[in-house]
Formats: sequence, C-alpha cells, structure tokens
Amino acid sequence: MDEILFHPPIVHFPIAFFSLELVLLWLWLRRHDPVYRRFALFSFRLGYGLMIPAMMAGLVDAQGLPSMVRPH
Repeated sequence: MDEILFHPPIVHFPIAFFSLELVLLWLWLRRHDPVYRRFALFSFRLGYGLMIPAMMAGLVDAQGLPSMVRPH
C-alpha cells in the first residue's frame, strides 16, 4: 500500500453516532426518560459534526472531486 487513506476509518464515526442516536431515541420512547433524549441529541450533534471531517477526508483521499463514485 503506497498511501494511507484517512476516509475509510473516519467515516465509521458518524455512522456509529447516528446509529446510537436511533437506539437512544427508541429507548426514550419506551421509557420516557429525558436522559435518553438528551444523549440522543448529543449523539446526533457529534455525528453531524464528524460528518464534515469525513467528507473532507474523502475529498483529500480522492484528490479532488472525482468524475464518478469510486468503490469502497
């Protein structure tokens, strides 16, 4: 491997936080505990904030905007 790609390991963080948010919202609906809702909102904001660095890493790894989507 000639180069180190940053996008593949970074892209999993937003996915994980969005999935955690879904689980927390389900728990909030079942148990009606506001702690779950606050943690879900925190998880959403963290996932959304990490989405920007993941997209930037994808652009850096692709060396600009590719003409077509490259397979992962």
